[in-house]
Amino acid sequence: VRDAAIQTLVEIYKHVGEKLRVDLKKRDVPPTKAAILEQKFDETRNDGLLLPSALQAATGVGGGGGHDELDRSAVVERPTRLVKRTPSATPRKPLFETQTAGSGDLLLAAGAVSHEVFEASFENVPQLTVFSQRDMDEHVKSINTLIGDKSVDWEKRVDALKKIRSLLMINVQGSPAFTQQLKDLSIAFLDILKELRSQVIREACITLAYMSKVLRSRLDQFTIYILQELINLIQNSAKVISSAGTVALKYVIRYTHAPKIIPILTQNLMLSKSKDIRSTLCEMLSLLFDEWPTKTLEKHSSLLREALRKGMTDADNDARRYSRCAFWSFRRHFPDLADNLYGSLDISTQRTLERERDNLGTN
Repeated sequence: VRDAAIQTLVEIYKHVGEKLRVDLKKRDVPPTKAAILEQKFDETRNDGLLLPSALQAATGVGGGGGHDELDRSAVVERPTRLVKRTPSATPRKPLFETQTAGSGDLLLAAGAVSHEVFEASFENVPQLTVFSQRDMDEHVKSINTLIGDKSVDWEKRVDALKKIRSLLMINVQGSPAFTQQLKDLSIAFLDILKELRSQVIREACITLAYMSKVLRSRLDQFTIYILQELINLIQNSAKVISSAGTVALKYVIRYTHAPKIIPILTQNLMLSKSKDIRSTLCEMLSLLFDEWPTKTLEKHSSLLREALRKGMTDADNDARRYSRCAFWSFRRHFPDLADNLYGSLDISTQRTLERERDNLGTN
């Protein structure tokens, strides 16, 4: 009940912004709960999750000077126009953004799972007692057996998924046997992502995201093995499943820089019959270009160019819009390839690209 109340206040904060923080300070909120709320509000603001209504409220509150400094801390002025038309002038977007259409709206839909829910769940896990390497190995073996057995009660499988995060918190990744254990877990995860029960998939996605955040590039083979099934979740009609898959994919792209996942992403972007998958992956291209170094992208630069070309001519409006946005991030890495692509586009698309680049500082 307490968690639900906190989550509700966070959702209100997304809409009204700093006004809620000020109002709560006038209430008799216990210090421990107030500290939790302050932390949640700060995370929401820093992750760029405030809605336009919250930003407008913040700029309008300080007219009389009462809360002027507090409001300025919540809203950072953005330039109305790019000062210099260079690739490096393109502003970086927040990792998890809910203001846009497509997957952004999905995260706001009823029953959807957000980045904030993931972060709050990462370390909300059962405590494990481990005295030796043998204890550690037994825990991993038990977890692998439980999550891979569909006949086991779903609540036990969810608990087993949480225990994976528990083990990472006590450094299971330092075990000599961890590489093989991770390979065994990937086989079980592949089956879980085909699961029909939404609670199990939700917990699997949260665990996968945490694994990516902790293990980073050590999760490369695991990610390559299960990535197609993770992408398939995006088109699921159940909001909790599709949003969990989308958020987990963002974590994977942010933290696990494995070049071999690029062909999987681009193939789905160019060939998938699902507009949800295509538009979401077009959005992911911006994240890929923002987070990965040029050297890691280099081997598949031509493939990425063709994916952008396909995205900018996609039948879906969101896919085209996300691809145009990703184009300028791509150009920071590969200016020659980007200019070649630009020259092959029709005049209308070129004009839209230029217009949107001019507006990047205000949108």
